[in-house]
Amino acid sequence: MRRVAILAAVVLVAGCTTYASEVERIREGLIGMKSRALSQCLPVPAEVQPDDEVEVVIYRWSIDGEPLEPVSLGPIERGDPTIGESRRRREAGDFLMTGERPRDAGYCEMSVEIADGVVQQVRVEGRESSGLNRDAACLMEARRCVPPPP
Repeated sequence: MRRVAILAAVVLVAGCTTYASEVERIREGLIGMKSRALSQCLPVPAEVQPDDEVEVVIYRWSIDGEPLEPVSLGPIERGDPTIGESRRRREAGDFLMTGERPRDAGYCEMSVEIADGVVQQVRVEGRESSGLNRDAACLMEARRCVPPPP
């Protein structure tokens, strides 16, 4: 029985190492990529911030399975039984439009710094609706941009 527990622990550690190395491989694969190639493998950016010789391209999406869409809702009344869902939808829409981090909805934001048409830096921030960190899962969304390992 002890051998099974040790084997399970080894498999778990190996799986975590593999996931972490895959996340790092994707980050490294994005750096140095031409901006045109990046635009062909990711959705339309939510925001582009030109700054002299550097351009920051920002991608935003939901990680809770629902697409982020702008939502126009009336004022939320206290005691309204739908307040949780209304606030979650409003926050998701605000995040997509303005980048304001939602309190009650999961999100991912990937900022890509581009200079001379080449990706220089990648920053990722993600949270589940429960508040848990999802940075690695957010970066994994860009795996289609990087060729598979040999």
